[in-house]
Amino acid sequence: MFGKFSFFSLARVFFYLFFAFLPFQIDALVVMQDVYISGFFNPYSSHFIYLTDVFLLISLVFLSLSFVFKEKAADGLKFFGRGKKSALMISLYVGVFLILNFVSLLSSVDSLNTLLNCVRLSEFVIVFLFVRAGFVDIKKLLYVFIGVVSAVAFIGIFQYVFQESLGLRFLGEPVISSDKLGVAKVGITDGNFLRIYGTFPHPNIFAGYLSFAIFFIIYCFKDAKALFSMLFLVCSIALILTFSRSAFLAMFMGLFLYYVVSNVKISFRNVVLWMSLILFFIVVFDLSSVLIDRIFIGDAGSFDERSMYFSASKSMFFDNIFGVGLGNFTLVLQEYVNVKLQPWLIQPVHNIFLLIFNEIGVLGGISFAALFVYLFSRLLTRKDRFSYVLMSLWAFIIVVGLFDHYFVSLYQGNALFWLYVGLVGSLE
Repeated sequence: MFGKFSFFSLARVFFYLFFAFLPFQIDALVVMQDVYISGFFNPYSSHFIYLTDVFLLISLVFLSLSFVFKEKAADGLKFFGRGKKSALMISLYVGVFLILNFVSLLSSVDSLNTLLNCVRLSEFVIVFLFVRAGFVDIKKLLYVFIGVVSAVAFIGIFQYVFQESLGLRFLGEPVISSDKLGVAKVGITDGNFLRIYGTFPHPNIFAGYLSFAIFFIIYCFKDAKALFSMLFLVCSIALILTFSRSAFLAMFMGLFLYYVVSNVKISFRNVVLWMSLILFFIVVFDLSSVLIDRIFIGDAGSFDERSMYFSASKSMFFDNIFGVGLGNFTLVLQEYVNVKLQPWLIQPVHNIFLLIFNEIGVLGGISFAALFVYLFSRLLTRKDRFSYVLMSLWAFIIVVGLFDHYFVSLYQGNALFWLYVGLVGSLE
């Protein structure tokens, strides 16, 4: 049908486009709550339609048509069971978690907000099923991811050079500058320096995508040394400029785990070369004092804020053991703190496990933790390089998840998490 462009092939093209445009916040706001005089609004209780949603919908339409017209390419898809061993288990864990999210409607403090978040979660479960079923070629999907994130890395590097956004609003670049209120910065004695956003809503999410890209580069381009070096260096520089401490720690843990489980011999010459390049970059951009301040001295205010969220989370859980409803943590946060919060401080608790326990309740929290245990057990039995990369990313998600919330609270973070679950599920 249509020559080589069958409905099935068109469905795959638009699914690739879904991932190609994930880093770009090209969206339209459709539901908004809690608008403040200062102009800030609560992004965690607001809902957008993204260009990527459109691409995924078109992909679903073409895939449906491929089934209607009985195209042979669609016959091999097995959305709920693929692989020789425990084929249905990962889909079962995901299905239980999805159902418990909908069950949280019964205890939700804002049913509409929870329902819309459940619909969004259902979209990501579809993405998981597509990746798991082998709907697209995994290697090509990783190439798309690496290429797009590397391009955004260049945008981020120039944001640091100019200390402001580059005017790429049509790509979803946020309006940022080193003197703008509410923008993430690192402070040292002689002023504030911008943490780079790329086209993401926050530097920490950008750091997550860059870290995933680095691990995928290790897997895809190990033998293409020139391309590996270029992509690895660009993404590493951008990662440093996000100044994301949780990503730094998680990358260290992930890389350490990768080299332990894969038994790869580390070349001392290569280590010295990469360390020299990174040190050269730090000197050229005069980052030494910023990094020392960010990593070793730290930000007392940030620590106090996180302590406040943890304390509120604990109290909220014991008052609502069945959860306050998916997406509703920020709607009740003010009830559990003793000070009036500024709009930009109204955020979820910086821990994905606590956040799930707060919003979905005790059963949802247990099912989410069980999913992580199953993912690890699935990877533990495998002895191939891709599985080693996925195990390292498992450690990365765990470490970041203990200090941040974007894997379950924000669109791009959710998409990245469910891509990961789909990749693990795709293993034969």
